[in-house]
Amino acid sequence: MTRAMDFVGLVLAVFRHWLRGILGSCAAAWDSPAVVEACNGPQRDGLWKSTTKLLMSVFAKAMKDLGWDNSTCDAKARALLLPSLDYYGCGFVSRSDLEWLDGWDPPKWLYAKPDAEARNELKRMILDRYDDALDAWRRLIDRDGSNSVSWE
Repeated sequence: MTRAMDFVGLVLAVFRHWLRGILGSCAAAWDSPAVVEACNGPQRDGLWKSTTKLLMSVFAKAMKDLGWDNSTCDAKARALLLPSLDYYGCGFVSRSDLEWLDGWDPPKWLYAKPDAEARNELKRMILDRYDDALDAWRRLIDRDGSNSVSWE
């Protein structure tokens, strides 16, 4: 279960980072032209209309209209994103779901882009100091012998 939760956290963190990057906050998405238009338009073939809730499929289209590139994440991630925002599990997204996302402070490593140049520089510095990668692992990185590394 922990791995699944970690993956959901990753998906939500990337989405949050994207929304805050283009709009300043996640809640601001609710006031964006794409979402306002979706709220004012018919949902469920015109059988349901709400300005406070959007069906997940309608919200997904509004996010696509805002520029959310589904290729940013794989099919599994896309399948987890909107249900993870749906607090009540009723098939819709509301402003409060986006406000919750704003209030969450994920660790930066969840959404940071890998920096290959920095990785190569760190690797070079480590190997300049230690004989080999295993020696560096044991003496520098995994000093307690737990065979794991944590962000904190």
